[in-house]
Amino acid sequence: MRYRALPTPRGSLSFSLCVALSLVCLGLFALPAPAQESPLTGTPAQGSNPDSPSSPPDVVTITAPGCTVSEGASITLEDGDGTHALFVDGQMEIEITSTGDQITIVGPNGDYIGNHGITSDPGFDSATLVVVTTTNVACDGASPPPNEPTTTTAPTGASPSAPSSAPVSAPASDPASAPAGDSGSAPDSAPASESILQGQNAPGPDSECPGARVVNTTRGNGDKQSPVFNISGDSFRVTTTLETNSPRSFAFDILVNKEGGQLVTTIGRESSGTDSSIVNAGPGGFFLDILAIDTNYVVTVEDCPGARPVEPIVRHNGQVG
Repeated sequence: MRYRALPTPRGSLSFSLCVALSLVCLGLFALPAPAQESPLTGTPAQGSNPDSPSSPPDVVTITAPGCTVSEGASITLEDGDGTHALFVDGQMEIEITSTGDQITIVGPNGDYIGNHGITSDPGFDSATLVVVTTTNVACDGASPPPNEPTTTTAPTGASPSAPSSAPVSAPASDPASAPAGDSGSAPDSAPASESILQGQNAPGPDSECPGARVVNTTRGNGDKQSPVFNISGDSFRVTTTLETNSPRSFAFDILVNKEGGQLVTTIGRESSGTDSSIVNAGPGGFFLDILAIDTNYVVTVEDCPGARPVEPIVRHNGQVG
């Protein structure tokens, strides 16, 4: 029997909910590790309802000898149709725990577990599952991620292995003092191809984002965390440009967070090219957790402060004209 998760809002105004993927911590954030597969990637997972076997699954178990999970762990699962769902410990009533030989994802008792994952498809099916990616899951014999910073503006002294609740705040980019649309970009582990990834992908001011101003651009081909960027308006636009040589296996998602670490919304992409989404949040500081497998990307954030008011003309006699 196939159980369908509750539909989630999608579209530019309510701002898509669709993280179909991998790694990420919420609440207490650890800086994402550079792109690499989890030691559990490809491991089968089983949904069940121990209290009522004929009811929708409210538990998922993964055979994982020698693996342990930490607070804020996340696990992305894929069903038989290729739909991804992200489960995060401590978020959406999910608890992820480990014993000596298995990892368990538990939702509210008697409630379908798919309703508590972040997914772009309400048809997520828990009957046949495999692990795609994980974060804060350690397994015996697994190689640690390389110790390198995620962006040039990452917190001083921080590294992928050092927990951090959120990146240190950084001023919004100043177009006059930095290359257009580029603030906080880090060198990639491999250069992006000469293609649509070169240059600026921000749409600029329009009816969707009045007074648009670029406040952050991040480029890469693996998992990254952006520096904090400041939003002055009530909304901002996130534009993503993707290029992949593996259209069947690539995955890309963004978690949009407030400066203190609270999840605002998620953005997911299922195909290459350029797409934009409006996040109805602000003003304040925000940052992005970018999760990517087998794809090069450019992510640009534009503040949408609205049309600037016309400055009044002050005459020499002090009267306003």
